[in-house]
Amino acid sequence: MRGLIAYRAATGDESVSDAIDRAAEFFVSHGLMRSERIGEVINPRWLDLHYLLYWHYDILHALTVLAPLGALDDSRLAEALDLVEGKRMPDGRWRPRGY
Repeated sequence: MRGLIAYRAATGDESVSDAIDRAAEFFVSHGLMRSERIGEVINPRWLDLHYLLYWHYDILHALTVLAPLGALDDSRLAEALDLVEGKRMPDGRWRPRGY
C-alpha cells in the first residue's frame, strides 16, 4: 500500500486509487491487528514499536502509512491509536521494543 501511495503521488496515476482504497479498508476494518474470524490480535509482536523497521510490521508503521489518506479519524483505529499513545514514556518519548 505504501508503494502504491508513493507511486500515485509521484506519477499522478489515479488508476491505483481503487487498490489503495481497498487495501486501506482492509487494514482499517481489522483495526490494523485483529483477525477477522476470531477478533484476536493476530501477532502480539505487531503491538511492539520497531526501529528500524526492516521487515517488521507494527501498528505505528501502519498508522504512518494510513495518515496521508486521512484515515486516522476513523473510529475503527481508536484502539491502535490508544495503544501507541499508551506506550509513551513520562518524558514524552517512545522506546522501540521490537527486534
